[in-house]
Amino acid sequence: MTKFTNEEISLCKQVVEKHKKKTVRGDWYVHVGDEKNMAILHIGREFLSFKSLIPLWTTSDCLEFLMDKGYFRIDIVFLEGRYVLWLVHENEDKRYEPDGDTILEACLKAVLAVLEDKK
Repeated sequence: MTKFTNEEISLCKQVVEKHKKKTVRGDWYVHVGDEKNMAILHIGREFLSFKSLIPLWTTSDCLEFLMDKGYFRIDIVFLEGRYVLWLVHENEDKRYEPDGDTILEACLKAVLAVLEDKK
């Protein structure tokens, strides 16, 4: 079973408030009212209609989003006990360097930074 940290789930909730990704069969979700933050694998069509379910982003979801936004270079490094993403955009002189305890946490922070910057 895939496990998500409380921080990763919190970041996913923040991303969902700013961006709705296309959801498909096989995506992971978490029930908003569940204090255990148990991840649920989506396997049926009707499952998507519940508003209390938040889609959980994976590392590949984040990287795909960032590449679609024009980030052609995404380096993931481990420095001083933290994962750090170095992002370089193809058209802008902007760099983000989000970090986290996990790779997914750093990736979600990068997605949030890009979404915040695009306001």
